[in-house]
Amino acid sequence: MIPRPPRFGFPGGIRLPGRKAVTAEQAVADAPLPAQLVMPLARHGGDPARPTVAVGDRVERGTRIGRAAGDFSAAVHASSSGTVTAIEQRPVPHPSGLPETCVVVAPDGLDTVASDQPAPIPDWPEASPATLRRRIADCGVVGLGGAAFPAAVKVTPGSETDVQLLIINAIE
Repeated sequence: MIPRPPRFGFPGGIRLPGRKAVTAEQAVADAPLPAQLVMPLARHGGDPARPTVAVGDRVERGTRIGRAAGDFSAAVHASSSGTVTAIEQRPVPHPSGLPETCVVVAPDGLDTVASDQPAPIPDWPEASPATLRRRIADCGVVGLGGAAFPAAVKVTPGSETDVQLLIINAIE
């Protein structure tokens, strides 16, 4: 670790060596499509989504494959088109090592987009906060900080709060 000088009056953070020599001169390449897409229905510490598809169903990119199962849950959507081959417990990348219910899709290589994608909210600044929160929840938006916390929960204020402005950190 290389110590970092204090910024804005406080010390903190680390600067790791880049270690980019192996790939620095390599061209960017597309990753091949896997034979299976394994999509966990649990994306965070809350309730896992409930499957909305069955084995044998055809899905397209953006098809909802899991409906949020409560306030602290998130919808899950297919990441490519293909056929659902299983809904079963599978190992997931989590420190516990415990399996989670996953929807398994065999991609067809076409990557077609679901036709029932929600239309943009044309005048979103005038939309009600409840409408915007519902859209965020329906789209399965979660934080990318590691815990995949449902964004709809983050933007739901307490009953005494009168939010006038929402600032979104889209850098994560």
